Amino acid sequence: MFQKGDANGNAVAVGAAADDAAAAGNPLLIAGKYNATPATRQDGDAVTLQTSATGSLRTELTGSNFEQTPGSAVPNKTIYVGGKKSDGNLQGLTLIAAGSNPADAEQILGISSLFATGPSWYREAGLSGIIDASAGANSNASGLLVYNGSTYDRWRNNIKGTLLASAARIGSQDSPLQQNYNHKGVLVCLDITASSGTGGLSLTVSTSIPQNGSYPWWLHVAFPVVSAVGAYFYMLYPGDIVASGNINGVAKAALPREWGVRINHSDATSYTYSVGYFLIL
Repeated sequence: MFQKGDANGNAVAVGAAADDAAAAGNPLLIAGKYNATPATRQDGDAVTLQTSATGSLRTELTGSNFEQTPGSAVPNKTIYVGGKKSDGNLQGLTLIAAGSNPADAEQILGISSLFATGPSWYREAGLSGIIDASAGANSNASGLLVYNGSTYDRWRNNIKGTLLASAARIGSQDSPLQQNYNHKGVLVCLDITASSGTGGLSLTVSTSIPQNGSYPWWLHVAFPVVSAVGAYFYMLYPGDIVASGNINGVAKAALPREWGVRINHSDATSYTYSVGYFLIL
């Protein structure tokens, strides 16, 4: 090996081995220096090639083609991040706008919440996107869901609500039809706050006809008539249950998918009352 100048006066090193030939003897080595923390150099300084701890040449990408801020224009020369598609062509990493579908399944690199079924794309749905009206805020649909024949309902705990708001009434009254999702029974409260002192009221739990939706249809014999001011509790639940404590009546039956209550007035005198409920698992 010896050193000579090229046509432009630059010094070059010449060895015995030709390009792409097997190495023989002691081939010329292009070497560098390892520094755990490379030193900072100034413009015009002579420098030594730097290597990693394993001897690999250390490189650094700098300049306007690499150092950009989010949202800036794409320079003419950029670093390409992507992979090889099934057809052998390159596929770059692509940002997809919210609510848009990728043009090609192979644009998705890594983990995604998009799922393909043939030509269509589906997103992982939040609760309010796939189930009943009481879904609440969006969240991953990882909770206990039950199928109702066409879509999914959330599993409910013991809950309460109002069937009839407090008001003065002189005739029999049916509550709006309710949906039961997974409860076995219900505890209903008839709260009388003003009474005419005659006639009286009785309560029945009712349902609809599933074939045509006709409502109401009673599920049991009406509970005993009451007329005095006070709160009266009635339970509809399957099994061997007896009335005790402040429970004024029990009907041994399961609560169906659709249900409600009827307040029967024995005469046309005025009663002020409200009706609430506890759904029971």
